[in-house]
Formats: sequence, C-alpha cells, structure tokens
Amino acid sequence: MTEILSSPEISLPLLLIGLLCMLWSLTSWVSGVHLLIVTMIFGGIIGARAGVTALPVAFRDVFVVLPLYVAFGASRAGRDALRRLPAGLALGLGAVLFWIVISLFNPEGVSGFQLLIGLKVWVFYLPFVLVGFAVAARPDAMFRTFRILVMCGVVACSIGLLQAALIRMVGYHPTMTLFFGGAASDVTQRFAEFAEGGGIYRIPATFSFAGQYVAFLFLFLTAAAIESNADPDLRYQRLGRIAFYIGILAGLFSGTKAAFLVFPALAAVFFAFGLIRSRLAIGAPIAFAVAAWAIEAAKLNPLGLLSFGVRQAQDYGQGFVLEQISAAVRYGPFGQGIGSSTGAARFAAMGSEVVTRLGFESYYAKVAAELGTVGLTIFTVFFMGIVVKTIQAAISHRRRRENILIAPLAIYIILNLVYSFKGFVLDTDPGNVFFWLFLGVMIRLDRGVEVHVARDPDQAIAPDENPIPITQIP
Repeated sequence: MTEILSSPEISLPLLLIGLLCMLWSLTSWVSGVHLLIVTMIFGGIIGARAGVTALPVAFRDVFVVLPLYVAFGASRAGRDALRRLPAGLALGLGAVLFWIVISLFNPEGVSGFQLLIGLKVWVFYLPFVLVGFAVAARPDAMFRTFRILVMCGVVACSIGLLQAALIRMVGYHPTMTLFFGGAASDVTQRFAEFAEGGGIYRIPATFSFAGQYVAFLFLFLTAAAIESNADPDLRYQRLGRIAFYIGILAGLFSGTKAAFLVFPALAAVFFAFGLIRSRLAIGAPIAFAVAAWAIEAAKLNPLGLLSFGVRQAQDYGQGFVLEQISAAVRYGPFGQGIGSSTGAARFAAMGSEVVTRLGFESYYAKVAAELGTVGLTIFTVFFMGIVVKTIQAAISHRRRRENILIAPLAIYIILNLVYSFKGFVLDTDPGNVFFWLFLGVMIRLDRGVEVHVARDPDQAIAPDENPIPITQIP
C-alpha cells in the first residue's frame, strides 16, 4: 500500500476520486449508503488487481462511511432514529459498547496497532442500525437501496458464474489469475479445491475472498426476494424475479462446500414464508432447467454434493463449533484482548505472540477469545434478544401484507446469526454492515411506517398507478 500511495500517478487520482465520494456522502447520507454498496461489491476485485486488498476497505471507510456518518448525524433523520430506537435494542447496544470499553484495558500482550484494528471491526459499523432505522422511515430511499443492491448484485453474480464456467474450460489457476492477477492465490485460499461431487472451487466473484461472496449471496437473495414481491415499480419486480434465480444458481457454483444444501434450504425457507409467489414461481421450471444444464455441463454430482454438505453440517454441529468455543472460553472472563482473534488485526500485527496463537473461525469463539466469557455472555443475551424480536416480527406479520418486506429481512438476520457459529460473518463484508442495516430496517417496519408496495405480490401494478399504503400504528 505504501508504494501505491507514494506514486503520484496513482495517489492523486485516488485522492480526487475519494474527495468526490466524500462530497457525495456529505451531500446526502442516503446517497452515501448507495455509494457504499457499489464500493463494497466491486472494491475487492479492484484492490486485488492493484495488489492491495486492504486499500478498498480503507478508502471506503474514510471517504464514504465517515462522511456518511457526519451527514446522518447532522440530519433530522439521524436525530429521529436515535430518539425512536427501541429501549431494548439501545440497552443491548449499550451493554456491548460498555464491555468493549472495559476490554480496552485488558493487560494482555496485544499491540496498539492490532488493538485499533480490532476495535474498528467491533464498533465501526454498529451505527448502521440507526441508518437502517432511518432508511425504513423513507420508503423511497429504502426501495432505491434494494434496487441498487439487486442491480449491482446481478453483475457480481454474473462474474461469479463466468468464473465458474471458465474454471471448467481453461482451468482454475488461469481463470483466477485472469481476474485477480498476482492476488489470485490469496483470494482463493491458495487455490483451494475439493474433489467431492465432481469438483468444488473457491469462487470470489468481485470480492477479495470467497467467504465474502457467499455472505453477499445471502444478502443478494434477500434483496431480490423483496424486490420481486414488494417494489411498487413493475420493472424492478421483474428484475427481482430474475435476480433471485441468478442468485440461487450463483450460490450452487460459489465453491461453498455445503452449497447444494444451504441454498436450496434457503429457497425453501423463503417459500415457507410465502415469498415465492406465482409470479416468482412461474420462472422456476426455466430456472431449474438452466441449473440442470449447467450442473450437467460442469459434470457435477448434485446428490454427491448434497451428501457432502450434510456431512459437513453434521461435523460443524457436532464437533467443530463446540470445540472452538470450548477452546476460546479457556482464556477466562476477560479474554486475550481486542484484536487477538480478528482476521485483519492478526495479519497486520507486528510479531505479537497472541496473534500467532489465536485465530478462531467461529464468530462466537472469537467473542469469547477477545472479550472473555463475560463478553460472550453479554453478546449471547444481546443476540438472543434480537432472535426473539425477529421471530416475533416474522410471526406477527405472517398473514399481513407487510410480510413481503419483514420476512426476508428476518430470515437474513437469523441466517447470519446461525451462520456465525461456523464463520466470522459479522466481522467481514458485507455482513459487518448489512446485518446491522437490515436489523434497523426490520425493527422500524415492525414498529410501523407507511410503505407503498404493489397492490398484490402476484398482481404487480404499473409504476404510474397508485399503490396501496401499508400503515401500522407508529
């Protein structure tokens, strides 16, 4: 990164683009959210091609997120969101922040630089709960956000599917090198591949590693489900229906070892909540035929991959997760300190013995390792409160029109919390931002806001017709 920043040919245009992004976010915090989506989805591959995967994150945080926060804090929407935030959620966030502050004084051997990175990972994106709360209060802005997610996501998924196809045609190494240059080995976990079911290859798409792409697909499918059912503009409903099946197909070829278990199961959950209506289901035979052709062309064994995914899930559920958390709680009530098991901090720290010793994959094990058993208890209570509230919202709106908005968000929130038993979803893009943003959106919708959606999910209205408002008691 130092070499890039010291080069005027690169640093000056980068600074100019950064200042334009900063001005854009300062002008409108909603525009800042949209700019954040674009930089998050496409920043990874740009940074990899430049040879510095950390640069897009630093650029985004400095030139997009910070000015977004400034604009949001200065706006009436920001003050209103803070005032209306539910007491239970505010209390939970307060308890988490309080313990993180206490943990700053942990005397364990964590370097100052490592501590700063770990602290940023823990708290920097928490304010997006308030941003999401305010986005939901402005339905036009909310739907624009979902639309941008879907449009950018279609591009990202198309690139991911192209990578999956080229791997079968020209090989894994040449394909990844074509897209990521010298960083190809890093973004694919040293070209990790598995022979089960005809071959599994890590696919990063437009992200800096495959795990981010998989986490993004969960987000993308959520936005696509909302767009296909709720957007008052018929054009975006059509795009949402196409995007949903593109997302499922991209998930099957994402290189996730349990893809043939996870993504069909996720589609089944959407169906159970009434989100796959006739207008979306009518495309299912075509999508199934395309998927069958792609699987056959790739010489994959769906049943073998499904069986492999089931075994993986059993291994994680019966051993891996418990072993990780059991090992982490041994570090006592205060843990080993902030940053001691944070991925970015572990790679950036300078010779810390703590860093070389820790590196838990489970997010909850990471909580116990860094914040101790006290921190794990606080987070457990906090997350359980979120789960209870999310389930209550999903059930209470199950037979109401607003189900088409709240149910996908509820599924996404719980999915991230469950998936965090295995991985560090809430630590990395896009979960580190959109878990909190969508939580705020869901809570605000559950508390009551007027939202204009299509007259019926299966009878979409044209953009120029008057939509029916969904109104609850504020």
